[in-house]
Amino acid sequence: MSEQLKCSIWEEQVLKKFSSPIDDDVFVIPTSILTTFGPTTATFLTSLINKYRSLRESGAINEGDQFPYLYTELREKTALSDHQIRTCKLKLIQRGLLCTEKRSFPQREYYQINLKRLTMKYLMTE
Repeated sequence: MSEQLKCSIWEEQVLKKFSSPIDDDVFVIPTSILTTFGPTTATFLTSLINKYRSLRESGAINEGDQFPYLYTELREKTALSDHQIRTCKLKLIQRGLLCTEKRSFPQREYYQINLKRLTMKYLMTE
């Protein structure tokens, strides 16, 4: 994380837990997330967080902003099928960790991760 990037304690905790010291393309999945959600949803969530981190560090979005993530890009990064992506998305929405919105033309799906809920409910136990 860049020193000049201002972030809340929630964002800081999430990005710290999911950050890879090796490479941005390497997924680091906290044990509590893996055991709570299983490997498929944990991989999906980690990919979302990596995308969020990348956009935050580049200055493309502010903390808590929604961000676009194309299914083709998600499939490439995670090796998940469209059905698995939809299932994971629904599971995270039901738990209050994710909001999605379809907008723009051509239509894109925008994601917003509830960083505070993710930290308080699932990451504080590690």
